[in-house]
Amino acid sequence: MFGKFGKYHPDAIRLNASRFDLVLALRQDFEFVCAQDRGAHAMQFCSGPASWILTSDRERIRYIAVNLLQNACKYSPPASVIRVELQADDRAACLRVSDEGIGIPAAEIAELFSPFYRASNAGDRPGTGMGLAVVKESAQVVGAKIGIDSRADRGTTFTVTLARTPER
Repeated sequence: MFGKFGKYHPDAIRLNASRFDLVLALRQDFEFVCAQDRGAHAMQFCSGPASWILTSDRERIRYIAVNLLQNACKYSPPASVIRVELQADDRAACLRVSDEGIGIPAAEIAELFSPFYRASNAGDRPGTGMGLAVVKESAQVVGAKIGIDSRADRGTTFTVTLARTPER
């Protein structure tokens, strides 16, 4: 799934549900990005629940978490804090990925999830502008909602809210 943007088409994304522990899955995704980051940032993981079982598409959730974390690393200065926080109750889980990076100009937030869109302050950092478009589509497939709070030169927080589907 990663690095295959040439084959991406939003209509091709389908739900492939399985039962898994969201906390464990997010820890694995966090460790994956930490290994890529090689200690360049102060990475923090905090989870309210020790475990949170749901039935959803693990790969779509992995894509969301990894892309948001990789973007936080890409757009944040070395040694700054990147934080992943998971809160959950019986009905929903709320994942927050926060950074102290360059932020997103307020006038551009509405376009952020559009295919091939890159914020004007992205500079010469590598990217295709497809990552957040696929994040949005993946969130729609798993029934998650995405929110964003960002201030230019102050950082960004993405919030992903995922409802737990009742077991049948």
